[in-house]
Amino acid sequence: MLAPAASALATALVLIGAGRAPRYETARFGPECVRHRTAVHLSGSSGAAFLGRARARGVRRVVVFVPGFATGVPKGLHAARLFGSVVGPADLLLYVDWGSAGKKYDYLRDARTAAKNAPALADLLLGLHRALPGREVDVFAHSLGTRIVALALAKVKPSADRRPIVERAVLAAPDMTIADYMRAIARIPGPFDRVTLYVSRRDRALLLSTVINLHHRLGRITAWRTPIARTDVVDASAASTGLDGHGYAISDPALIVDIGRTLAGAPVPHADWKHAKPDAVSWTYLAPPRSTPSPAVCP
Repeated sequence: MLAPAASALATALVLIGAGRAPRYETARFGPECVRHRTAVHLSGSSGAAFLGRARARGVRRVVVFVPGFATGVPKGLHAARLFGSVVGPADLLLYVDWGSAGKKYDYLRDARTAAKNAPALADLLLGLHRALPGREVDVFAHSLGTRIVALALAKVKPSADRRPIVERAVLAAPDMTIADYMRAIARIPGPFDRVTLYVSRRDRALLLSTVINLHHRLGRITAWRTPIARTDVVDASAASTGLDGHGYAISDPALIVDIGRTLAGAPVPHADWKHAKPDAVSWTYLAPPRSTPSPAVCP
């Protein structure tokens, strides 16, 4: 079982955008859901000042949370807060605001914004790597956020020390093509040390994305026969989903715990995984009995 993250886990909002340096804003929460951005106590800081304080306070591990399509800041911060309780020992949780419109019917605008701001995410991750040498940087990304991560790390310059920029990454319900992913994972030296993809054949939102983009989406491919370097694939079709089958990785409490184990470096396979078929290279997530209480969801 995962050791819960320390209650002192700091959470920060990072605003990124094309042509500007990342801006860090510390976030503190009361007992209630964050319903409006004004309800989050924020204090702005330049990246250099923020990371300097993090270094001085002995930060050893940073978890970066990259939200997906139509995820506004209040909802996204709430989801990131849930992850903060299951990712294992960590000192800092960074929520990346990449400029989503936060509206379910503005997909094309979000897709354009994601592509435009991918270089800014690359700068953020490389900046963390340089400012916190020897510290572990892990990434969780969901939906369209996975495409930003892939685009960013496909073009980021290798670090001077040749170490991976991201130690462990979880890309859940990835809204991108296999080609998008391969351009990032095939880099030498690789920007990732290890990646776990969570996919689902019940993801109807990605079926619509396939129609819009005219290419199959990685998050719906559950049958794998050929291994990909440094990559595990988990078929999470058994997880609890909403109406569109897309939010399982940020709403199913049992799966969130499983993802936390992955980010904490638990050995593969987990107790809740099995091979889909003897010749398959992917794993199947076996949902436990519904005994885990659902986390509160902000409207």
